Amino acid sequence: MSPKGLFFVACLACAQAVYAAEWRFDAGASQLNFTPSFEGADAPGRFGRFEVIMDFDPATPAAGSLKVLVDVTSADMDSHDINLAIAEPEWFGFSVFREATFTSTGIRGDNGQYSASGMLKLKGIEQAIDVPFHWHSDGTTARMEGSLDLDRMLFGIGTGEWSHDGPIAHRVRVSFKVILHAQ
Repeated sequence: MSPKGLFFVACLACAQAVYAAEWRFDAGASQLNFTPSFEGADAPGRFGRFEVIMDFDPATPAAGSLKVLVDVTSADMDSHDINLAIAEPEWFGFSVFREATFTSTGIRGDNGQYSASGMLKLKGIEQAIDVPFHWHSDGTTARMEGSLDLDRMLFGIGTGEWSHDGPIAHRVRVSFKVILHAQ
């Protein structure tokens, strides 16, 4: 191979490494929200502490991986009384279940629209879910946004008198905006 050819191959390898897959999570610029419905009205909340571990290249999504760790005790619904209530065993059970995790088993998609399939472990219960997301990156900073609906009853959240689909709906909307920086 000529010196020009070697130089071209080396440049391609470096360019691929720059766009590469490992991303560093920016906690201060990221959000993880949840929105249950109470008597037909949205009752928004958020998790203040979570971490995203992402290895992703949109050119080869199947080779990527996603792991999300959520400090469930950081749930905040902007009400001291509600925050105390959701810490109880009928809801999140903070004294026993302090963390939720999502671990992908595969990522698929293209053109900025992707979905990570995997296992969500929440309150000690694991369920297979799909997490759809939009990916936008300039090569050094990426924004990952999406939302999905979860059935709180599949995870034993809102048991006892709260188990019927009455004042608090079973469906909970989870939305996220995650900012990542290339490593």
